[in-house]
Amino acid sequence: RQAFKELLESTVYKFIIINLFIIIFKGSAEKTIPLLSRIVTPLRLVLRSKSKDLFEAGLNALQQLSNCVGSDLNEYLPLLIV
Repeated sequence: RQAFKELLESTVYKFIIINLFIIIFKGSAEKTIPLLSRIVTPLRLVLRSKSKDLFEAGLNALQQLSNCVGSDLNEYLPLLIV
């Protein structure tokens, strides 16, 4: 049961990361900034993952997000620090 739960969580996190990249790469800062409040919570979950791969993917997503929106991400940083 625990293995199934971990697999399900891993799949959900991967889905979140992939969709986050799609939002960032398709859009621009103007399209992404209004979504920040909705992106932060799932991204925080990914960054808290025990999986090294998921954590690294989340960290990469955070870097790309920061590159996209710049200082507009600053107000959300306290929520992302894990």
